[in-house]
Amino acid sequence: MKKPLKRILSAFAALTIALTFTLHAFADTYYTYGGYTYTKADGNNIIIFAVDADDYSKVSFPNNIADNLVYAVGDFAFSGDEKLTEVSCENATHMTEILAFSFENCNNLTSFKLSPSVQYLGIGAFDSCTALTSFDWADCQVDEILTQTFYKCTSLEYMELPDSVTEIYPHAFAGCTSLKEITIGRNVTEISDTAFKDDDQLTIACFEDSYAHQYAVEHNIPVRFLHDIKLGDANGDGSVNINDVTAIQAHKAEMSFLTDLQQLAADVNYDGKVDIADATLLQSFLAEFEVDYAVNTTVTR
Repeated sequence: MKKPLKRILSAFAALTIALTFTLHAFADTYYTYGGYTYTKADGNNIIIFAVDADDYSKVSFPNNIADNLVYAVGDFAFSGDEKLTEVSCENATHMTEILAFSFENCNNLTSFKLSPSVQYLGIGAFDSCTALTSFDWADCQVDEILTQTFYKCTSLEYMELPDSVTEIYPHAFAGCTSLKEITIGRNVTEISDTAFKDDDQLTIACFEDSYAHQYAVEHNIPVRFLHDIKLGDANGDGSVNINDVTAIQAHKAEMSFLTDLQQLAADVNYDGKVDIADATLLQSFLAEFEVDYAVNTTVTR
């Protein structure tokens, strides 16, 4: 379903956000504590606007500052910051918003990790972060990729959107000229015609007959189909047991061969091949040793 009113409001917000920020500068009181500059929102929630340090490159936002909960990163907070190389929000477990243009033009920012609590990324939040190569969504619940969120992130090669995403707005990933693959789940029901403008290398990884599949066909974008598989179920019988170890060993010895889908399930360590390392991991799992992979659970590959 089209949402013209929301799109108009989004465009209006993009044009007026600078004025809003200027008004904030006059209306809000700014505080500095523990190396951060912030304003107070409602209750004991605060919005971070700066890191007060002469030399920093890696920033990990805390959960609270002076007994106040870190709620958001403010509009234009780190815009044009050349010092930042890595940012993590994983400790900020009450952070729900990254506001408009918060990290635009951070040209040395290479990696960013959200907190699972984040629900909203503002317009242009990572616009023109030309060094960004790693973006970890951390199972967050963001439902819309707004206008210009990742516009001209020219080093970004792969992106896997969280299942919570339902809509991708105009120019959300436009100008991401190195973007080779984006994974789009079943819940997406609307994608702008310009969402991937000028992304000439792009392949969309999606489920067959999903909205993203239809979109890719209509826009002549190559697709790679996703599958839900049980990790470790190499022989495809619905369970993970010693027979799967045997199936991997037989495949490696060329005594019998796994189908493409079975190979996806057998590639336990996600290295793109089925070999003895995968069989060893399965044996460890069956012996009840802890392994670093989600063996015996349904995953999307």
